[in-house]
Amino acid sequence: MSIPRLLVSLVLLLLAALLAASCYVHYANLERHREFLQGMVSDATGRDFTIAGTMYVDLWPAIRLQMEDLSLANASWGSEPEMLKIARVDAAVAPLSLLSGPIIIKGFELSDVAMLLETGEDGSSNWAMADPNAPVADQPESDAQSAPREPQGLPALVDTALMKDIVLTVRREGLDDQIFSLDELALDSMRSDQIAVTGKGKVLALPLELSGNIGTLPELTDRGAGAFELKASLGQLAMDASGYMASLNSLAGSKLKLSVESPELEQIFSDLGLSLPFSGPLAMQADFEAGDTATNG
Repeated sequence: MSIPRLLVSLVLLLLAALLAASCYVHYANLERHREFLQGMVSDATGRDFTIAGTMYVDLWPAIRLQMEDLSLANASWGSEPEMLKIARVDAAVAPLSLLSGPIIIKGFELSDVAMLLETGEDGSSNWAMADPNAPVADQPESDAQSAPREPQGLPALVDTALMKDIVLTVRREGLDDQIFSLDELALDSMRSDQIAVTGKGKVLALPLELSGNIGTLPELTDRGAGAFELKASLGQLAMDASGYMASLNSLAGSKLKLSVESPELEQIFSDLGLSLPFSGPLAMQADFEAGDTATNG
């Protein structure tokens, strides 16, 4: 058999195997996969993890996992049975990116999430999964750890992502609940080589909005670096941030320019449940470079 014909036969064989695997995953009973995922998360956290809703898995044209009605049990002393509830999660990964890297997430969606962060009478957090009293062995710093690390790119890149209707409740004994909500946060790198960011939500009583971009895909892929430009508002407080992150490993070479303005600072703190001994407008600008700070106000 000639080499071209052999290569064609191998490709056809791989396609047939992939089609068979995709059909099996699509039509097979997924209860075994459900039990595996539930057990894996439960063992890792020490809390019961449940996937009560539908579960869907596919292999082509993307490796896709969709799950509904997920929950993670609260600490035994918690005020509610669950500390995390997720109505729906849907993730799709480009298959070939698992071999060559970085992993390309074709799409990610997380919706209708309720998180509870509460503190017990002894000061412990319900999100503390490990025993805080467990001894931690001192480990000498190896030569590999002490040596400067080379710039490292992001292990995964996102084509599109959407997180919506996420609510975090912070609960402390004797105090009113603090509610933080994220109506929507979207990431999109399909329209340009930069990752566009848009979002809106609420911090206690203050509306929050966010927009901008966080870097170019080539730079993020190579070494996790990139220019960014973000605008945000929290009530009457307006913030602009722009600059350049040189590496994920170090701040050296990074630059940041920050501008914060508000016509009335006292009202913002009042809405956050805080008080200030002064009132009036705020205008601040700050420049940071390579860990050194120079501020102009």
